[in-house]
Amino acid sequence: MDTLTHSLVGALTARALPTGRNNPIGIARWTWAGAIAGAFPDIDFLTQFIDPLRYLAEWHRGPTHSLVLLPFWTLMLALALGWTWRRQGAQWQTLLLVCGAALAAHIAADVITSYGTLVFWPLSDYRAATATTFIIDPWFTLIVIVGLTLAIRHQSRRVAALGLAVLLLYVGLEFGLQHRAENLAAEQARAMSLRDAKVQALAQPISPFRWKLVIRQPDRYHEALVDLAGLQLTLPGDPDSWWQVLTRAYPPPDGLSWRTFLLPESPAQPGWAREAWRSPALAPYRRFALLPVVYDLDNGPERRCVRFVDRRFELPGLKPPFVIAACTAGGGKIEEPALRLYPNQPMPILDQGASG
Repeated sequence: MDTLTHSLVGALTARALPTGRNNPIGIARWTWAGAIAGAFPDIDFLTQFIDPLRYLAEWHRGPTHSLVLLPFWTLMLALALGWTWRRQGAQWQTLLLVCGAALAAHIAADVITSYGTLVFWPLSDYRAATATTFIIDPWFTLIVIVGLTLAIRHQSRRVAALGLAVLLLYVGLEFGLQHRAENLAAEQARAMSLRDAKVQALAQPISPFRWKLVIRQPDRYHEALVDLAGLQLTLPGDPDSWWQVLTRAYPPPDGLSWRTFLLPESPAQPGWAREAWRSPALAPYRRFALLPVVYDLDNGPERRCVRFVDRRFELPGLKPPFVIAACTAGGGKIEEPALRLYPNQPMPILDQGASG
């Protein structure tokens, strides 16, 4: 979930909580405490400047998003805010509830996306991800904004609690639509006689009815986009713009178009590309990637390079984020991998003739 929405969820959560008797900081600072704690876990974005690959695979949605460390972060934030508002008579003990609840709400809102959250760090590298909600969901954010606005206007905890209840109902709707999408994928797998197939549905942008269907097999996977509501939107403007392409890319259930992608370790891939994928240098990325594919290859006379992407994050009409390149030169040893976190960042290598 985007950081702004996290902050708004934290503020709405604060409004739904009791402030306690004789709380000197007042409802406004209580709300701000929720907003600050709600945004705090995303401070881990600073680690991308230290090591982009470890940020992507280990640090982002890791320590600051851990339920194991939740008490520590709660205490730290309560102490910091208590000290900041000490002249208003704030006591850190009274801020423990709002900080802990807002942090927990942040973790929950990230778990429902597809990125994966290390909720048990450092005890486990398990990544919790239901993939029921797209990382930027305008409907999710709108519900939070309306609930928070009404709660502030009416100065009512009940209104704030109602806003959170509506939000939970919306997420519940998305769970139901995901189940429907996965059933559709399972039917397609049976119709195509695909053996050893596992299905998954990943939430997509714009609408909760839009999904990426995935049928996984041992060495490949099949992908299709769908709009379960069957809506075909037509917008004015340049038909080749990324927004138009994204809008038109999701057909109704009876118009699915399947694409097949080989996994990097597939025997059909070039041997040197498979070796690059299995190299120790790419170990963090292998643990992170859910739907890895070979993005492009450069088999030069003196240097071989291969780029990988995780199609979990690819959207029609847009360049993929999180592109990683591995190159070999001379004795065949993999050089330090080059990682592009965001589409507008240039790749240090493979710039010429690359498809990305």
